[in-house]
Amino acid sequence: DGDGKSDIGIFRPGPGEWWYLRSSDGGNRAFQFGTSTDRTVVGDYTGDGKADAAFFRPTTGEWFILRSEDGSFYSFPFGGAGDTPVPGDYDGDGKTDAAVFRPSSATWFMLGSTSGTQIIPFGAATDRPIPNAFVR
Repeated sequence: DGDGKSDIGIFRPGPGEWWYLRSSDGGNRAFQFGTSTDRTVVGDYTGDGKADAAFFRPTTGEWFILRSEDGSFYSFPFGGAGDTPVPGDYDGDGKTDAAVFRPSSATWFMLGSTSGTQIIPFGAATDRPIPNAFVR
């Protein structure tokens, strides 16, 4: 809500509803965005300093971003079935980047907003990825 503090939020898969409790005034807000099988990937994708509601659709590898600044959304393909979404600021520009970990090949694919696509083999097929790990 723009006060510089993280807000508490939930995603209700059945109706595809997002709910969050505003830290600024204790009020809550709800809106529908996505379906029951989508994976939430909240981050500041637009670089305005506010979190954007976002989800990754595992069946298609499509990302959907709801812009916090005007309520419009955009989508793009990145990843595929079986991939695990691991968003983070991988190019250090202050914006969240779409990224996936592919367990079948233990490979990370990152779509940097300024650096383009990076492909890095790291881990094993049985590992669980840690997005945003060890930012210091």
